Amino acid sequence: MSYQGIAQSARDSTRLYMAESLMKGLQATFASKNKYPLPDGPFVTIAYMGTTIGWQGYAGQNVLPQAHVAGNMLDPLTGTSFTYNTNATQTSAQIMGYLENINNYAFNDENLFVQTAFAAGTPNYASLYPFVKGDTL
Repeated sequence: MSYQGIAQSARDSTRLYMAESLMKGLQATFASKNKYPLPDGPFVTIAYMGTTIGWQGYAGQNVLPQAHVAGNMLDPLTGTSFTYNTNATQTSAQIMGYLENINNYAFNDENLFVQTAFAAGTPNYASLYPFVKGDTL
């Protein structure tokens, strides 16, 4: 196994651990407040036929304290925050991140893998593998 493969696996493990910790904290917040927090912004309002069905932003300075998460939750390679979605009633939530190498993970675990990322730029997200934790939104 190459050093690059070991480093990718370590970063991917960190990403999955952080996403799981964040989702558990958000679920604890939901249990006490009966709603998930809105994402940090600027966030996007997701609408269908003129009706708001949810919001998408990131898990940052507003979301992390409400999820009782200390420190930052930044990607170990890119330094970016997790994408965070909630539905319009704030009763469902989802965390999304990226993995560098899905060959290290079984598809039958709790992670829902999205087949392709359609974003380019820096980093090149087209070479990464999106995953989600939480509710299906």
